[in-house]
Amino acid sequence: MHRVVVLLSTLVLGSAVPASAQLDQILKEIDTYSRPGVGTSPDAKVGAALKQALQAGTENAVKLTGRTDGYYTNQAIKILMPERLRAVEKGLRTAGYGGEVGTARQYNELLGQAKAIPFLKTENYDLDRYVVGKALDGLFHVVGDEERKIRSDPAARVTSLMKEVFGK
Repeated sequence: MHRVVVLLSTLVLGSAVPASAQLDQILKEIDTYSRPGVGTSPDAKVGAALKQALQAGTENAVKLTGRTDGYYTNQAIKILMPERLRAVEKGLRTAGYGGEVGTARQYNELLGQAKAIPFLKTENYDLDRYVVGKALDGLFHVVGDEERKIRSDPAARVTSLMKEVFGK
């Protein structure tokens, strides 16, 4: 079990691989412990239960975050305007750019013009990069919440193997 925990920690925290590739790799590595014939050892059961918990937690997290206002209404993962862009946001609103419609496109056009300024580090103002990063952070946060729920709430253990392994 220790090897599985170390493997999960290493893959999730230490890799620069995109999230979907990380998840695929994690599931492949855990699958090594849950193949037929290997599944009789306690470590194999734990590995298979971890795989099921990860799958259930990921599915639940995607359902929670993927619905309308899934991020916006969850204060733990709500994506706010980055601190360094708040002054720019106020300036755009003062200049007549309102919320929702076209603001991101207009901001990106303005950022494109700012890239011509040699001393300005425009990568610090890349709104798309920021939002995608925060969205992934939020998704992993919710997956973690779901995993904790599986460990602490017997009702969240939706398979017999999870009930057996996490019930001990």
